[in-house]
Amino acid sequence: MEKSDWLTRIGKSFNSRIEYVAFERLPGYPGCVRRDPDQVEAYHIFIDKAQTICPFQILHVLYHEIAHVIRFDLGYMRHKRCEDAREGAADWFAFETLGMIDERGQVRPAHRACYDCMKMHYSKTCLKGRAL
Repeated sequence: MEKSDWLTRIGKSFNSRIEYVAFERLPGYPGCVRRDPDQVEAYHIFIDKAQTICPFQILHVLYHEIAHVIRFDLGYMRHKRCEDAREGAADWFAFETLGMIDERGQVRPAHRACYDCMKMHYSKTCLKGRAL
């Protein structure tokens, strides 16, 4: 596990209970949030570097997981039947925070390729043609 001070500072700016953000190999998904087993009110966010190829993907995962932390406090994570809605809301929060969505709720043209990449769960090559 490799902790990131910079990503942790970003996380804490949204919710002070985020104890740290770290890179760790995750089975099948690019990020997750876990409660600290010793400190119920603390959260740890994990990002799988192997499943992300650019900074925008890493930030998208971070903001997506931050959305889950914010909603944990509202109690909405308890209901399994709402999983699709939770994931959609977390994605929307991440896209808005990254500035990809305009005031009308539409994807900004300059961000279309990145948006599409993140919606299809991270391409292994840049859709904009950038060398990574």
